Amino acid sequence: MNDLSLAQNLSPLSMRGLGSTFCCGTMLASGMDENQIFQITVNGGGPMRGIVSISDSEGGVKGYVGNPGVGELALKDAIGEGSINIVKNHPDWPRPYNGITSIVTGDVAQDVGVYLAQSEQRSCAIHADVRLNGLLITGAGGYLVEKLPDCEDGLAENIEDNLEKLGREMGGGGEDSESDWFMNSLVSGTDLLTIASQITSGSPFTVLDSKSPSSRKDCCSQDRLIRSLTLLPQSEVDDILKVGENVEAKCEFCGTQYKLTPEEVVEEIAKAKEANEKVKDGKE
Repeated sequence: MNDLSLAQNLSPLSMRGLGSTFCCGTMLASGMDENQIFQITVNGGGPMRGIVSISDSEGGVKGYVGNPGVGELALKDAIGEGSINIVKNHPDWPRPYNGITSIVTGDVAQDVGVYLAQSEQRSCAIHADVRLNGLLITGAGGYLVEKLPDCEDGLAENIEDNLEKLGREMGGGGEDSESDWFMNSLVSGTDLLTIASQITSGSPFTVLDSKSPSSRKDCCSQDRLIRSLTLLPQSEVDDILKVGENVEAKCEFCGTQYKLTPEEVVEEIAKAKEANEKVKDGKE
């Protein structure tokens, strides 16, 4: 996350917004089928200008903030009013699943929880946050506890009582007590299994799987820039070449910059068109 923050030149507030969305997406993508993706788009009207997170079942995640340099504001004010959009997709599906709900609180995890309750009728306790020391992310994480249809009587109430007790005793009991106890535990180095046992105290649990989050590497390449150029009308390409300057593009996800000289643009477009013609001839 710190490497991504440097690549995208994120402000502390943008780090928190993107990091929280990453955590939610990673948790909700866990257990999905291979090659399936889970996308969260926070379409807020505030100065952050939206957040996008795309996760897969292996813990891979990528995303960006519309305004990476948004200044000192409360996160809910930076996000603004709008909607939370959820997209689930798989290469074998005829069409993606789309869901939407309004931004209610401006806290990404809470609003994702509202979406789960309203759009998918899933009863969950969900939390995600990021802890910063200046421009350094010292901790990012969250938890998701879902009540399944065959949940034993009293189990959900026990989890709720545990979370309330943890917030009261370890988080100070204030407005941000839920965030405080969890992030304090995470940053202090408390093992994740210990945190899980605290949340489920009084109820047994079994570890089914574990994965390490990582950055998805499929976000960009120079070939994608070239393909984009081949899709432009020839008149627009000619206008670009008349200026005589390099064609530059920056990946919103990883911050990688690509640059082509006018001569390279002509050469690469010609190669791409030749390759397309060969494919067409082969099909015919």
